[in-house]
Amino acid sequence: MATFVVTTLADENDTEVAGSPFNGAGLSLREAIALANANPDADTIEFDSSLNGTITLAAAGSAGELVINQDVTIDGDGRITLDGNDNSRIISIRVDDGDSEDSDVSLSGLTFQRGNGDGSFTFFGDPTGGAVFAWGPTTDVSIQDSDFHSNNAESGGAIYVFYGADISIDGSLVHDNSAASVAGAIGAWDHSSISVSNSNIYHNSADLEVGALLVRFASSLYISNSSVSYNHAPNSAAIYLTGTDNVVHVSGSNIIGNAAYNVGGILVGGGSLTVINSVVAGNISGDNSYSSIYGGPDIGLPAYPWSGSTLDVSHSFIGTPLVLPDGIPFNDSGGNIIGSPNVTVADLLGPLQDNGGPVPTHAPVPGSLLIDAGDNSLVPSTVTTDATGALRISGGTVDIGAVEFQQTQPSTPTEPLPEGSEVIAIVNLPGQVEPVMAGTGQDTVQGSIFGDLAYGNQGNDILTGDLGMDTLFGGLGDDALYGGGDADVLAGNRGNDTLTGGTGADLFILAPTGVDVITDYLQIEGDVIRGVGFGPTSTVTALDGGIQIENGLGGAVILLGVTSIDQVTFG
Repeated sequence: MATFVVTTLADENDTEVAGSPFNGAGLSLREAIALANANPDADTIEFDSSLNGTITLAAAGSAGELVINQDVTIDGDGRITLDGNDNSRIISIRVDDGDSEDSDVSLSGLTFQRGNGDGSFTFFGDPTGGAVFAWGPTTDVSIQDSDFHSNNAESGGAIYVFYGADISIDGSLVHDNSAASVAGAIGAWDHSSISVSNSNIYHNSADLEVGALLVRFASSLYISNSSVSYNHAPNSAAIYLTGTDNVVHVSGSNIIGNAAYNVGGILVGGGSLTVINSVVAGNISGDNSYSSIYGGPDIGLPAYPWSGSTLDVSHSFIGTPLVLPDGIPFNDSGGNIIGSPNVTVADLLGPLQDNGGPVPTHAPVPGSLLIDAGDNSLVPSTVTTDATGALRISGGTVDIGAVEFQQTQPSTPTEPLPEGSEVIAIVNLPGQVEPVMAGTGQDTVQGSIFGDLAYGNQGNDILTGDLGMDTLFGGLGDDALYGGGDADVLAGNRGNDTLTGGTGADLFILAPTGVDVITDYLQIEGDVIRGVGFGPTSTVTALDGGIQIENGLGGAVILLGVTSIDQVTFG
């Protein structure tokens, strides 16, 4: 067993030899993987403590994806981003059919972005897995504490596992990925398996079907202490089982806020679905879109003859009734709350936010029906904590969902919100954009996943666009605007505003006065800044963690993570 220490962020390949002085800029990740592949032992790849940044892969055809075919652990320690540059997949893990030994690959503390499966190795002409592709019955991959975003492929926008490969994901984010065909986030095909724990899969999309997770042809999916939320596709937004002998097991998790024309939640087209101690609610279907679906927008079944498929639901909250015909094998194991028209997701869970732990989560609100409504006997013995790292069973009985309600809540603010403050949830269907104007108080506006137009008006407001191409105007006051996925327009207007565009090519419109903060400006994503007096010749001041640009009229903008005005596009 050997340990290789990467010493450069350059993506070079000088055919290094272990134990010899390294050529070029030093030992690159590509070179370290080549050394590990040449060694039959289980190796470790680490990064020099001086490295903190992005490795941008060379274009497919010259170097392209990183290929792993031996046991290896790669630990980025939260400091390393792997960027496919929209030219190639980032990592492929392949095992020769004749190799009887398992290939154990561990990836941790890494960010995977802008991987593109179209320029990489394909199966049957189908580019799969924008960031990671794993195949082979002896391939076992574990991913911990990592972030997958802005990746794309024909199938499996972020990850695809095939031909018996197994992959486990823990403490990670999979968000804002896309597929031109199926499985915007992750796909499993042909006797493969996916295990997701303490993670969040959200804001992913597909052009045809399955916004998040596809399970196909005798494959399996196990979800624990996790959320699958706000994904969208024309057909089946969150999870789709298709083919025969599939197994999907959802335990202590949330499947919420997903949207499709037929079934927003889980579509069971073959195999068995088990849901325990979980929330499947608030998922959206288009008008009359599930007329050919048994069940409803949260859990649905295609209206064609079944072949041994089963449904088993226990101690879970299912948002809409399951209208199933005679002969459909549905096992209501008890303790369920099914079809509660007067109860919304907002009555059960808080917003997606940092509640502690490795990823953002939805925590139960005070008085939620989910509190102490689960079954302790259904909690696996290996699960001792919830998605935040708190005890999985709190108050004597486990809660439904991914997070336990904490008996000690934050103290109530001493100053009440101003009169007229509102919490507004926008509900739009595809092709519909209804303008929303908040009131005079400190308002919170939560957008839909199909594109919104929102105006904060007076007060210090919070506007969240979610998915879709959103236009958000802060108005008066010091506002916080969050664009979410896709290309958004964010205008703070008066006051000192905080703007977060999210993924996609965003336009930030600045007022002549006030000091705004842009938290995630990225020129390589196509972000643009527009405002009177702001341009390439504006006065720039270096700050700790960013730069400040002044317009000469009393206005300024702080760009976090930007080191030079040359990294800024004005328009």
